[in-house]
Amino acid sequence: MAALKSREGNRLTPVLRIELSPLEELRKLHSQIYKTDIKPKCNGKRKEYNQRLQEIERQINISAGGEPYISLENRVDFEKFPEQFKYTCRNIPGAGVKLWPDPEYIVACDCKDRCTEKNCSCPVYSGGEFAYDEYGRVTLARRRPIYECNMKCPCRKNCRNRVVQRGRGVRVCIFRTKKKGWGLKTLDYIRANEFVTEYVGEILTTEDAEIRGQKYDKMGQTYLFDLDYNEGECLYTIDAYHYGNVAHFVNHSCDPNLVVYGVWIDIVDPHLPHIALFATRDIQPGEELTFDYLMTGNNESPPKPSSRRMKCQCKSANCRQWLC
Repeated sequence: MAALKSREGNRLTPVLRIELSPLEELRKLHSQIYKTDIKPKCNGKRKEYNQRLQEIERQINISAGGEPYISLENRVDFEKFPEQFKYTCRNIPGAGVKLWPDPEYIVACDCKDRCTEKNCSCPVYSGGEFAYDEYGRVTLARRRPIYECNMKCPCRKNCRNRVVQRGRGVRVCIFRTKKKGWGLKTLDYIRANEFVTEYVGEILTTEDAEIRGQKYDKMGQTYLFDLDYNEGECLYTIDAYHYGNVAHFVNHSCDPNLVVYGVWIDIVDPHLPHIALFATRDIQPGEELTFDYLMTGNNESPPKPSSRRMKCQCKSANCRQWLC
């Protein structure tokens, strides 16, 4: 896991100059965003390492299907990309976990085209309010559950109440930093309250997660995320160590720019929500993406990654110093 200093206010207004060739202009813009040359000088070792990263990048984007492009970047060291990590866009069921929907228990709306607050019944389960505005930005308070239209609903795929299920819509970069390993930054401008990505991995029973957690603690790292939205009762945990998507690389911050929501789509089991990450504010290109692993609110304890006590490295003004 990694972190990168925020580059607040780094808005780019490209101005083409006659004396610059298109390639020189591209390099200049890239340098403004990433504070480095688009083609840094490479010795033989660095060149060979970058070639390996490019191949991993290619494989990841094949696995990501039609999602926006994912870049890989390491200008810090020669650390290997996590060899055990396999990219997946969806949750994978572990032993004893059922992840396929049961149509008998799915309640659908009867909207003919696009859903509206007046005619759609799906928001009833979200407290009677639409979870999103017309631009797909979440409007509900963080602890409120979100019920999107599902496989039985006749509305179109671009329905206002289908956001998380459409997947990530921004380009991102998995990058390496000097002190904290791999992290994730956005390459696109992200609006406040916009959906960024889902946290996916292998769904484990609590018993299996406890066993893996003991192993991960000895390694000094973990990617376990407890699904305890159901009044604190936790039956399942997401393990993103072996299988996951770009959210595997999102780091903790005590002052994060992402927040977690529980979202239900085709599987209505209250113990099995999708874990969706939304922007808490406008995020500029080049900024690292983070969420609070220990977030609390409304006197409740929301789902959080299981972790042993370790020193926090977020460096924010309100840093709590420790992850417990």
